[in-house]
Amino acid sequence: MKKENQRKDKSDPQEEEERIKQRMKTMLKKSHLSEGEETEDLEESLNILKRLYRFIQLFCEGHNRELQNHLREQKTTTGAPIQKDYDFIKKTSFYFYTLIKSVNRDSLDVATQMLDFLIESVQGPCLGNQKAQVEAKMINTCMDFLTFFHDDYYYRKRGFFTDKDRKEADNATTKAMKLLNSLIEANDNEDIIKEMCNTIDFKFLARKVSDEYVNLVTSLKLKPDEMSPEDVTNRLTGDSFTQEVLESFDVYILMATLADRDDRVREALKAFMSEEHEQPIETKALNFMRMNTGNVEIYFEGRLLKIYFPIYPICRNLTEDSQKKLI
Repeated sequence: MKKENQRKDKSDPQEEEERIKQRMKTMLKKSHLSEGEETEDLEESLNILKRLYRFIQLFCEGHNRELQNHLREQKTTTGAPIQKDYDFIKKTSFYFYTLIKSVNRDSLDVATQMLDFLIESVQGPCLGNQKAQVEAKMINTCMDFLTFFHDDYYYRKRGFFTDKDRKEADNATTKAMKLLNSLIEANDNEDIIKEMCNTIDFKFLARKVSDEYVNLVTSLKLKPDEMSPEDVTNRLTGDSFTQEVLESFDVYILMATLADRDDRVREALKAFMSEEHEQPIETKALNFMRMNTGNVEIYFEGRLLKIYFPIYPICRNLTEDSQKKLI
């Protein structure tokens, strides 16, 4: 019996992950059922997963660095690593990668909760967890997830038929973009910056920003082809920055942050925003984002960091006296 237990303890981690992967695939296949005990069991399993990930997410609330690190590696009271620690960060990154391959309306809540946990696990920032997620290929996974819902066919293919369902899917992709930004928050690690620059499809991101820019300009009853970014900015109202527009700012801020740290990205962003760019709407969209994005430098843990943020339309209504008092 002891020998058998020893063999189990020394099982190959890759074999363990493969078994988990197969179990998750089986669970996701069952999600297509609409009635019966198996469906009830699946719903219960998904709810348990969601609650568990919410629970460990709360460990990280308030940027609790000690617990953030504890979720990656557990140590004894003397600070020595324990033999059978469990890396929640890398494991969850792998589970999320497996889940999104077959994500549908039934399993989206779990995927969204996983993203919430992964975001909280790195914010603060927690450099060790940022590195762990990059090593687990979360940059690639987030980019894959962002491309899943780019037209009506792919929404319907995965069971998102109603406007409410699609809004929930869009909310999940917004969190994937937020995670990408969080992975480079206050992080000067050259390997992470290089990995992100080499992995991200900047043409896809530029198209994503331009699509939402067209929606924004159209909602203002203007013509995107005829209006300059300055004209659009002057016509903004207090509620113009919807959740979708703010997602586009997240995309632009990611590009701008990487451009500050990588010459190739800086030149690519400059080319996108040039009047000579072959897609004039993309040029207008990115210049609009630039005009409505501010930045501030803060001193954090011995380093000077540039932080970008969207400038809301209401801010332009502040008088100079009000701005001076605020500063």
